Amino acid sequence: MILRRSLGDLHKAGLVRSRRGAGAGFSLARPAEEITMLDVWNAVSPEPLLALHRTEPNQECPVGAGIKPALTDTYDEATEAFRAALARRTIAGILEKILHS
Repeated sequence: MILRRSLGDLHKAGLVRSRRGAGAGFSLARPAEEITMLDVWNAVSPEPLLALHRTEPNQECPVGAGIKPALTDTYDEATEAFRAALARRTIAGILEKILHS
């Protein structure tokens, strides 16, 4: 179920194409050198990488009043670093590492 949903998400994002009938299955819609890990992440991960708690902290508490701005900056910085790292890596590069390790 998870794999089918993920392949569906990748298909919607234009990263894979599907074929029905004889020879059914999925294949890459673009060359592996052109698909970054960020493309894949964006297709299958709708949730933010790091998220603040849903409940609003107590604004009368010194920690509660300052935690959201402090964590937001930290989470934004970490997310940008993560996304930049994924953007530098392609499906072809990952496959190359797998086959030559």
